[in-house]
Amino acid sequence: MAVDALDARGEPIGRLGRPGISELTFDGGSIGGRMGATHGMGAGIGAGRWAPGMADAAFEVGYDPWLPRWMPDGLERGRPRVEPDIAYPAAPPAIVVAWTGDGGARVLLRQAPAPLASPDGGGFHAREVPVGDAVGMLRSRGLVTLVWETPDRAFGLQVRGIPDGDEVALRVARSIAP
Repeated sequence: MAVDALDARGEPIGRLGRPGISELTFDGGSIGGRMGATHGMGAGIGAGRWAPGMADAAFEVGYDPWLPRWMPDGLERGRPRVEPDIAYPAAPPAIVVAWTGDGGARVLLRQAPAPLASPDGGGFHAREVPVGDAVGMLRSRGLVTLVWETPDRAFGLQVRGIPDGDEVALRVARSIAP
């Protein structure tokens, strides 16, 4: 089950679905819950499994991941994770890769075939930014997240513990190509 969520002003803020939900209730007449402040594509690591390597992850999901050509100095790429979309079990799974460094620094990239079932509608703390030919939604309150979609691929990027996180997110995103 998935529900598009609106904030108190009626602005879309994402989906009430498995990622980002700490509580979801339904009493027959209304639905409620508490969710994170980002679209599911910008969420952290969720349900799934670690793949031994990138080739194994690509084989399992049925597509080759697009990786950034630029990453801040001092970050090392970890193992890829294959994550199903709980809300859409028939959809191809996402590949999640995190680059980590000292002091909790992390850049996390999630990608899945486009289109998104529920595109990022923005919201109060989001702003539109250009990512190549696409338009992304950047949130930079605390944890920086960026969600965008090309005709072939949907992406979610998360930056934490790195100075100038907005600029880092944009530079990493703009360096991703097939």
